[in-house]
Amino acid sequence: MKKILLIITTILLTTSLFSQKTPCNLTESIENGKTIYRGERNYVTTNYEDLRVCVQYLYDSERHCLELTLDTKEALSVEKNSIAYIQFAEDLEEELKLNDIVINEKNNKISCRYALSAEQEKIFSLQPIQAIYFSTKEYSQIEIPELNKYTAKKIMERFNCGINTIGK
Repeated sequence: MKKILLIITTILLTTSLFSQKTPCNLTESIENGKTIYRGERNYVTTNYEDLRVCVQYLYDSERHCLELTLDTKEALSVEKNSIAYIQFAEDLEEELKLNDIVINEKNNKISCRYALSAEQEKIFSLQPIQAIYFSTKEYSQIEIPELNKYTAKKIMERFNCGINTIGK
């Protein structure tokens, strides 16, 4: 009887694992012939009233990235050599260099993709982000000084799952 229950449990677990369409409940899309995986959209407030920022995990078929989507009424411009500063607990700070910019001219949204190095992947998958600092030509210092703990944990979990399952 125990063997039968073990077999049934194994079959159910295997079926549920293989029935998941994308790993980590990420959304999947095709952009320029590449498969892109994204975590949930997490909108956060900044130190500017007219600027919203969406923070999310992204895998662009080659690299794990932190994607910051800037949402404002007016058009923005981002320097190609832009750097985002990400703060974690215990005064740990990482610099991310801009890897790619995607501009949606219809709604003035700019998506900035900051690629992670192999060393940074470990930090992002094990530490929740506490704060983010970056800039555009129009906004000299954009601050997200304190990420909500729930949001930070959710982003960390997507990085952890994506890094450990996608592209391996």
